[in-house]
Amino acid sequence: MLKTIIKEYGDILKSTLKIITLLLFCIVTGAVFVFPLWKFASVFPKAYSITIISVFALAAVILIIMRLRESGARVFVFGLLKFLIIAAAVFLCIFFVMKGMRLLAAPSIILMIILYGICTFVSRR
Repeated sequence: MLKTIIKEYGDILKSTLKIITLLLFCIVTGAVFVFPLWKFASVFPKAYSITIISVFALAAVILIIMRLRESGARVFVFGLLKFLIIAAAVFLCIFFVMKGMRLLAAPSIILMIILYGICTFVSRR
């Protein structure tokens, strides 16, 4: 009985130490990454913006290359075309609403549906 109680308290202590270790790891990791980025952004905001945009652009290029190798050129091109159709329609809707031309936002959505349908139909053949 005493052995079981000691074992249970040992398990509780191990779980507590794991939680504390994980918390300390998160704090140290956050301090190591966040503080230098914050300092860089506050001292050199233009260079920070260029760096972050470059990192995201590089990540996008790597992701595109991986998807291209994985799915093949034809599937990738049609997927990219569908994404661009939706992105352009969303951009046009927001643009027309912000410029006060709300009546032109609806045709852009209708055009998006038509173009997306055509793209899907052609990609299946």
